[in-house]
Amino acid sequence: MDKTSSSVDIPNDIPKKKDKQEVPASECTQNEILEKYDIFSNVYTSSDNLSFVDSEEDTSSKNLDDSKNKNILSLTVHNIVNIYPNNERNREFKKYKQKKIEEKRKKEYDEEREIIEQKKKIYEEKRQKKLHIYNVEKKKKKLIEKEKYNKENIEYNYLMISNHFDYLMQNGKHRDIYFSFHDMYISPMRLYYFASASVDQIYYLDLSRKWLPDNYVSIILELCSRKRVKILNLSFNKITFRGLGHFAKFLSRNKSLFCLNLENNDLTNKGQNVDELNKLLESIKNNKGIKILNLANTNMNKSNGEKMCEMLEANNSIIEMNFENSNFTREQNCQIINCLIRNKNIWLKQAEIEKEENDKMEKEESYMHAYLMSVESSIIEIENRENRRNLNKMIYVDMWREEIKQKELKEEAILETLEKEHENRIKNARKKKKKKKK
Repeated sequence: MDKTSSSVDIPNDIPKKKDKQEVPASECTQNEILEKYDIFSNVYTSSDNLSFVDSEEDTSSKNLDDSKNKNILSLTVHNIVNIYPNNERNREFKKYKQKKIEEKRKKEYDEEREIIEQKKKIYEEKRQKKLHIYNVEKKKKKLIEKEKYNKENIEYNYLMISNHFDYLMQNGKHRDIYFSFHDMYISPMRLYYFASASVDQIYYLDLSRKWLPDNYVSIILELCSRKRVKILNLSFNKITFRGLGHFAKFLSRNKSLFCLNLENNDLTNKGQNVDELNKLLESIKNNKGIKILNLANTNMNKSNGEKMCEMLEANNSIIEMNFENSNFTREQNCQIINCLIRNKNIWLKQAEIEKEENDKMEKEESYMHAYLMSVESSIIEIENRENRRNLNKMIYVDMWREEIKQKELKEEAILETLEKEHENRIKNARKKKKKKKK
């Protein structure tokens, strides 16, 4: 197919049927011209109607007047449009143009995506470097802090706590001290140190879950006796029947402790050595200070139950007691519960009586306070009245003094005027005498 076969001047009357050999050459030339000047790109994307033909004719006629160089091309396009207004060739060109546009868009999208991926890689590399640097610095700081803590741990345990105790004692806060060894290693030397610390009273001493053996019992009880501990928690330790003798001696003398917790300690060697626990209960019989006793999971048996019933019958101060998982009989359990109910009722009655007495005392105090306030107010009123009277007297005295001064001044002025008049009369009389002599 020769490209020279396409002539510039195309006749207006072209038959509908053409030879098969002429079609491809004309199609190639038309596609090249339309692609070169991009005439139908906006038309086909907007609509498939034939209104673009008239608009194209108008534009072609205007371009004929403007430029002479485009006359031939505009005429060719005009003739092509008139000859093939809506046929397969224009549709093929539309598809061809859409493919070109899609290919361009895909290329642009791929290029943008590659650029974005490269930027993401660069950003991730920078972020990972910064994160690595941050983690290294954080680890260094943690190591430095650990070293400082390890160096100052002994000073914290022995000096800082003593200073804190001194501060509490100086400010009168010894009743609110709650001390726990939950994160500290316990040794006998450390307990002796706290026993000799400058604190008069520790309200709550927590030594639970430390697996302390019987060797620590004497030191702990000495600390409790020196610091007048109110609540002692020794649950979940390794205290056995060998350490109960120290508790018996301590409870027979001490009256400040009112709560003792010995939960989950094998105090009877699994029920084989019961006598030491009975001695402990015997020492509690005459102790009126203990209100709460926890002996749960301590492997107690029936003999301990009998001793506990005797102790509760004699002791009316124990209000609350935990003897869970003990091998007591049903009768012993009922007797213990009845004793505890009796003790609680007694305590409630005493509390009510004390409350009534306190209310009476508060009323009397309020009445006395009101009476004292009234007396003080009356005294203040009397003093104010006397002060007002004195002030009034002083005011009247000042007024009288001022009046006397004014009168004296007036009298002096009158005397001066009289003296002047007398002098004038004497002078006039002398002048008259002189005139008569002449």
